[in-house]
Amino acid sequence: MTKEIKGFFEKLSNDEALQARVKSELEGLEGNAKIDKIIEIAKELGFNFTAEDFTLAKKSELSEEELDKVNGGAWWNFFESIG
Repeated sequence: MTKEIKGFFEKLSNDEALQARVKSELEGLEGNAKIDKIIEIAKELGFNFTAEDFTLAKKSELSEEELDKVNGGAWWNFFESIG
């Protein structure tokens, strides 16, 4: 997982307004459209990663420490289900 993706998940895990925004903006989207929206939101916040980076990160295993950093894995599990 890239440093940029980790940073985005850490911010997301600690920012309730951002969590609400992501949930709202992803509602009704499917597959690649969700990934594109996540990338768009992340870029607005200064995190730069591609759809390929995101897809590769979804396939990788997270360490316990990384899961703890992303809200006990809740957000990561949510994003793993995309696409």
